[in-house]
Amino acid sequence: MAEGVTNERVEEVDEDRATKRFNPVVDHGLGTILLLLIARFIWFLYDVRAEQPELAMWFAGALVATVVAITVVTRASLVFGIFVSRLRSGDWVPEECKNPLASKVAQHKFKDQAWQLAVHATMSAWELRLLLQHRQWWDDPASCFAFYPKGEKPAILADELRMFYIVQLVIWMWTGVSCKWLEERRKDYLEMMTHHVLTVGLLLTSLESNELPIGLVVLAIHDSSDVVLDLMKMANYLKLEGLKSLFFVEILFVLNYITFGFSRLYIFPVKVISAVLFGYNRRCKQEHHSNCYPHYVPIFFASMLSGLLVLHVFWMYLLSRIFYKIIIGKPPNEAGDEEYEITMTDDDGNEVKKSK
Repeated sequence: MAEGVTNERVEEVDEDRATKRFNPVVDHGLGTILLLLIARFIWFLYDVRAEQPELAMWFAGALVATVVAITVVTRASLVFGIFVSRLRSGDWVPEECKNPLASKVAQHKFKDQAWQLAVHATMSAWELRLLLQHRQWWDDPASCFAFYPKGEKPAILADELRMFYIVQLVIWMWTGVSCKWLEERRKDYLEMMTHHVLTVGLLLTSLESNELPIGLVVLAIHDSSDVVLDLMKMANYLKLEGLKSLFFVEILFVLNYITFGFSRLYIFPVKVISAVLFGYNRRCKQEHHSNCYPHYVPIFFASMLSGLLVLHVFWMYLLSRIFYKIIIGKPPNEAGDEEYEITMTDDDGNEVKKSK
């Protein structure tokens, strides 16, 4: 059966789609945890309805805005992507790079990545605005921790920061639900789903405990570095590679490699995780506060952040392998395909290799 599959049919198959079943215990476990976190968030909104009724209104507004934004961004980006793709059909374009968004699979991936770019760029701008108002949080993440009498609403945690947190929670909960139940499963599904669950868990627990400043710093590190990653992926889908495209994909890949490594493997563990693990207790002792968290609480938060760090190391390893193959002369598209195992199956379960 594999020999009877035409090239046209194979090219419509998403090479990043998972071809093997995931461990059902892990898969269902991640989905269950995500649902429990969403339920916990809804209960939190109900629990604080008297003191902070605006949170529920922001949640409803953010949910509607997210649905509308997804529709607008994906449709507009698809029109733009197809326009650029059709321009790349002349004799000056290498044969393998002509009309790169001709297939529905490529179009779907391009518009999905455009939505991610819109989220990360918008959130990065908002995070920059908030951090410029409190620069000490970025310069010294340990300064994010402040101690207040029990039950007091900190004046420093302005409504804008709380609104930002609600919007982020809505986006990440939507992303997790989409990854688990709506989207095609990718080969890195378990890693991505784990990332989404950890992120929602960290956002929710920091919101409940009023530790929003440190969460803002963590989100700023991740969102800002993802902007370059999104641009690189979109350029790759348009196959803007090689000399005739001025090495656009290759330049973005190098830039992404640097920003990803610096922000997620240096700033994140050295400044943020260390601040959570050691800075909190140090400030608590220096300021002689009696209402500090028990010692295990910072350890718990640092453990969750370290879970994200492990995923960063995994993705950096894959980026390094792709980087090496680009250096030795392979096109970025081909190098990426090899590292993400492009073996596919036809409708009868037989292996089909993508034609070159």
